[in-house]
Amino acid sequence: MIKIVEKLIETMQQEYVVQSKLATLLNNKLSALKNRDLSRFETLNSDEQNLVVDVRLKGRNRNKAVKSAARHYLPRMGDHTITAKELAEAAGEPLKGRIMALAALLKDVALKIQSLNTICKTTLKKLMGHFDSIMSAISQHGNNIGLYQRSGLKPQMLEQTRIIDAIA
Repeated sequence: MIKIVEKLIETMQQEYVVQSKLATLLNNKLSALKNRDLSRFETLNSDEQNLVVDVRLKGRNRNKAVKSAARHYLPRMGDHTITAKELAEAAGEPLKGRIMALAALLKDVALKIQSLNTICKTTLKKLMGHFDSIMSAISQHGNNIGLYQRSGLKPQMLEQTRIIDAIA
């Protein structure tokens, strides 16, 4: 039976590694946004998609390992959702401490990922709002709206200014 719990611990460790990589990637994504590095942001976004698939797979593997361990250690529980604490108590020492420590690490990294996702989402919404307002102003006025014109300089040709406004 210890082998079943060892498998659970192994899957929890694997999930923690992948989720930690995702948290690091999200930090790097925010850094790319801050530094206006669009190519790096696009690369990180693609990498994130692949990593999310891996996170889901590791999560499914952990759920299977939990169900397997629960069937052996807590057969009376049936379809009841088993907590890490219940499973750790049933497994006993020294496995109890390892399960609880990994559960705490997984919880912490999941909260960090959730926070970073919220920050990314908010930042991207604000950027999109800024771009939408620029494009709206350009389309409504149909001419130079003066967003990036320096005072004291001769106005550029109308088409060039509109292109600069649209690119910005």
